[in-house]
Amino acid sequence: MLRGMGLAPALGSYAGRVLDAAERGLGRPLVAAAVVGSVANGDVAGEASDLDLLLVVERAPDAATLRGAGERLADLAADCPLRGLELVVYRRDVLARPRHPLPYLLNVNGGRAITRLVATGGDPSFWFLLDVAAAREHALALTGPPLRDLIAPVPRPAVLRALRESLDWHDRHGGHGPDPVLNACRALHWLERGTWPSKTAAGEWVAQQPGAPAIVAAALARRATGSDADLDAPAVGSFLDPVRRTVEAAAAAEQPSVRPSAPVRPEQRDAGGSPG
Repeated sequence: MLRGMGLAPALGSYAGRVLDAAERGLGRPLVAAAVVGSVANGDVAGEASDLDLLLVVERAPDAATLRGAGERLADLAADCPLRGLELVVYRRDVLARPRHPLPYLLNVNGGRAITRLVATGGDPSFWFLLDVAAAREHALALTGPPLRDLIAPVPRPAVLRALRESLDWHDRHGGHGPDPVLNACRALHWLERGTWPSKTAAGEWVAQQPGAPAIVAAALARRATGSDADLDAPAVGSFLDPVRRTVEAAAAAEQPSVRPSAPVRPEQRDAGGSPG
């Protein structure tokens, strides 16, 4: 039975169609399926939000079956009540031992305002690990057990590596809209609090800190109207740079210190012994 309490009727009906198509296309039952992302954490922002679905299977189908299922799901994305559909399929054993990069079986994007994509590899891998880490906290189960029962805690060094890569990606490709700013706010919140709030909640948390830059309030205002329009580019860069340095410092602190080897004493050399 499809669950998903809290979903609007039209969205719940659409999600049910997607899951039916996924099971038929993949040729196997789903271990679990859940809504994640902005819909799950209550941060839907008009035309800026999409429907994110995370699906779990026990075993991978063959490559041709995966590709065919992905194409059919991408066709169905055109009917999404939100701006589009983003769907990822994982094997159960991968989520039980999350690592970076996180391998997925199928990644499907499509809809009114999302470029069509059907992929079985090759995407920027940091998105997947960060999404899975957040899904342990915010997910609306549609079928099967809750994701928290399937996704093991993500190791801190893996999250830090993914955060660094996401900030670098935003710097190179992410433009200067509200998302780079609010994703950086989420990174800061995770570093200090260890949890993954919504983009809006993370931005509001940063905006309440003493000396918070005005660019955070500007990003929140864009988010509230569902706009992806660019913000002031230098101000975005000035905010992201220290966040990146903070993440890098945290990652460096996770590296094990290397203790110098103890010098070999003369009597050890003479006796042919190795240093202890």
